[in-house]
Amino acid sequence: SILSLEEVDTSFHARYSAVGKVYEYRVQIAPVYDPSLRLYTHHILDFNQALFEEKTGVLIGKHNFQSFVNAGSQEKNPYKEIRAITMHPKDYGAVFRFEADGFLYKMVRNLMGALLDSKITKKVLQNILNGKDRKKLGKPAPAKGLFLVDVHYP
Repeated sequence: SILSLEEVDTSFHARYSAVGKVYEYRVQIAPVYDPSLRLYTHHILDFNQALFEEKTGVLIGKHNFQSFVNAGSQEKNPYKEIRAITMHPKDYGAVFRFEADGFLYKMVRNLMGALLDSKITKKVLQNILNGKDRKKLGKPAPAKGLFLVDVHYP
């Protein structure tokens, strides 16, 4: 829904004029899969919140996120500043919120895949981030849980 309109300069570009974006990733955390949520959530059996919180500390701040971009990215600058990664409990599981100055191609799905993977420790994640090699990272989280919820402009 359109909530407001504002006239902008002709140099405005919806993508390139943005100074920040917010994505949410919805996860169903349950031993039994609820098929009514299948189109809009990624299902996992369990979740280690302590490990999640350890790993997010590695990602907050300005870093080269080359390890978290998929082939086909047209972004020239792999440096992005993640301002916050938070988890919000829901009846069905959780909503994970990513706030940054921008994101690379499939970056949020790759980050979410790493954050949910219990085999990736804080140290392993730091090595992946420093390695700048997408091949060192596992599978991305599926697209069905990902939602763009806000775009910030100057």
